[in-house]
Amino acid sequence: MTGRSPFSLRAKLLIASVVVEAVMLTLLVSNSLRVSQDSLQALSVQSTKERAVLFNAALAVPMATRDYATLNEILDEIGLEEGVVYLVLTDRGGGVVASSGWDTHQPLPVSSERINFDQTKNGRFDLEMPIKLAGRTYGTLAYGLSSAYLQKAQSHLLRQSILIAALGIILSFALLAVLGYWLTRHLSMLTEASEAVAQGDFSITLPVRTKDEVGRLTQTFNLMSAAIRSRIQELTEKEAQSHAVADFTYGWESWLNQDGRLIWLNPSVERIAGYTPVECMAMENFPLNLAAEDDVEHVKISIKAALQGRVGNKFEFRLRRKDGQIIWLVAFWQPIYGPQREYMGIRTSMLDITERKNAEQALRDALAELKLADDGRRLYLSNMEEERARLVALLGAMNLGILFVNAENQVQYYNPTFLRTWMISNEIELVGKSAVDVLSHSTNVLSRPDHFSKYVLNALATHEVSDSFEISMGD
Repeated sequence: MTGRSPFSLRAKLLIASVVVEAVMLTLLVSNSLRVSQDSLQALSVQSTKERAVLFNAALAVPMATRDYATLNEILDEIGLEEGVVYLVLTDRGGGVVASSGWDTHQPLPVSSERINFDQTKNGRFDLEMPIKLAGRTYGTLAYGLSSAYLQKAQSHLLRQSILIAALGIILSFALLAVLGYWLTRHLSMLTEASEAVAQGDFSITLPVRTKDEVGRLTQTFNLMSAAIRSRIQELTEKEAQSHAVADFTYGWESWLNQDGRLIWLNPSVERIAGYTPVECMAMENFPLNLAAEDDVEHVKISIKAALQGRVGNKFEFRLRRKDGQIIWLVAFWQPIYGPQREYMGIRTSMLDITERKNAEQALRDALAELKLADDGRRLYLSNMEEERARLVALLGAMNLGILFVNAENQVQYYNPTFLRTWMISNEIELVGKSAVDVLSHSTNVLSRPDHFSKYVLNALATHEVSDSFEISMGD
């Protein structure tokens, strides 16, 4: 914001007008002095010419007759006239024949034939003229005329001109002050109203007292103030809505500019990270400085990629809360663009996923335990299969007929010797059949079938270790 000018518009107009008038009056006075100087110089030249005629008439005859005494008397009389400083009369050879008011031992000053204000020296004009008679030159008269009367006339004219100019400036200043006040009296009111608007007071409405440009400006100011009030009210409502949405979202919302610097975040950061928004805004490299040590480089690379608009719009990292607790966060981001599609940075949304991460870890631990249990079971089953294979091989090699029956009296296993003993065909599958029905497939003939059946049923019913039993075969 630029500093306020020490001069008001009224003062500036007044000063500018006075300066312009002073310049114009200075030019006018200068021109008057130049004209007066030219006039005085013309009068002096004319007077000098007349003096020259008189001097020549008085001195020509005595000079021609070489009456030097008369010449000295004439020069003394002329020297008594006002304005004549000195007179020196020389012959054609340059010798001084008469003088008045000049030391003849001193060299004569350089003279001219006419008055020139630029050649004024020692308050006099140094002139010279030939003394002629009947067209013949008999000598030269060098004389000096005082320039005091001319300087006095110039000084008098200068004082009068300055006095007139000063009076003109004073009158103009007074007139312009009154005129400036009358023209700008309403601008002060506009200035005060504008300052109030700058302070945030948009309720001001100024009275329109004139129909000139100031009145139209006042009317425009009122319209502008009303439009700003309406717009501010609308923006205030929208801002309240935006804050209601942004400040009370579940996630931690933040805005990073193009350089990755934090410029806004919502209050949810305190619930998630334990730091207030003010504390976060005062931090350097936020949120990089809160990331867990092992995740700092990952967060740095991810934020840089997000600011550059690379593919992917989320990343996960660990963060150290204000109380020292380590939590897991997932950060979503998207670019922010202004009204003209200018890139303004990124908006990030961060959610606490610590529970999910803990659940995932618990699941991984459970899966690891299940895998260990499954590996043990597989190993156990493998061992059982090996044992079973060895047992089956052993049972198969035995010369005893063996039949395994489960609790439901269903056959689970039998060896080849069992089939040969009871003469049962190898094509018959006994597994799953009832133990009572097994012997129905036998081609052997029992001598006492009922006795055998009773024994078998009794053994199956008691599930006890039975005594040996001899079977009598009919064949």
